[in-house]
Amino acid sequence: MPRPSFKPTKQQRKLVHSLSAIGVRQEHIAPVIGLRSPKTLRKHFQKDIAKGAADATAKVAATAYEMAASGNFAGMTRFWISTIGGGLDLPPNADPREVPDDAEATEGTDAEE
Repeated sequence: MPRPSFKPTKQQRKLVHSLSAIGVRQEHIAPVIGLRSPKTLRKHFQKDIAKGAADATAKVAATAYEMAASGNFAGMTRFWISTIGGGLDLPPNADPREVPDDAEATEGTDAEE
């Protein structure tokens, strides 16, 4: 007698999304859901896996951007500018918060330098 076909529940979809978002490998998610194979997991939860990973990346990128734009985290500002913000090369000792002489300077502290 063949096994009954697997039908994902809403709760299982939410769990797969959450576990994917925090980086749990598919080989480890499958048994949690009650599946023997990551292949079966991908077959039934492909969108949930992809969306979980994309949501996590978006959340981390938003936090990194907020840190970089705040001016309080010079290291993050330097990283953002050099990788995502157009690839400008800043000298290692340059303060990315420095503004030209004709602009008003803002005061702040480096919490992460």
